[in-house]
Amino acid sequence: MEKCTFVAIACFVFALGFTIATLAVQEWIIISTPDYSRLGLFRMCTKERITGEYQCKYMDLSIAWAILFILVIGSALSLIVTIVVMGLSLKKPNLQIPCKVLSVLTLFIFCSATLMFPVGFMNPTIGGEPYRLPSNASIGMCFHFFFCGNLLTCCGTLLAHRSLCHMVSSDQSDQQQPV
Repeated sequence: MEKCTFVAIACFVFALGFTIATLAVQEWIIISTPDYSRLGLFRMCTKERITGEYQCKYMDLSIAWAILFILVIGSALSLIVTIVVMGLSLKKPNLQIPCKVLSVLTLFIFCSATLMFPVGFMNPTIGGEPYRLPSNASIGMCFHFFFCGNLLTCCGTLLAHRSLCHMVSSDQSDQQQPV
């Protein structure tokens, strides 16, 4: 079962990497207008028509995206704590229960952030409604990174709870038995 723990830690580390990339890149929404714009949580970059260079400016943070930012930071911190405690649980088995609780808490924070992101579509710069983007806007790569981090956190949580390990190991034992 230590293999399961190592794979869970790897899932959490990759999820942390995706979360950090999400905060670093800041391309959550792409607006396809003549002034091609990329929106992050804090800034908007608009492509100049003549030079083709991006001019970036900081914009007012909507309440929904301020909450999203707090949840993303919270999920990153929770991932760090989960990774550390899960690593310590290899030496101290009594830490396995806190690992499971932390992994579920991390997954809850990730899912809350995933649900909060579309609420920010009502930002005047975007011009949409909650959970409905206008036709000239699309999701940027940051949300895809964040979703991958969410998916890896889900896999890591299942591995931390050993439920995924039992499914894989029971399938292998069924194949080894003669019919």
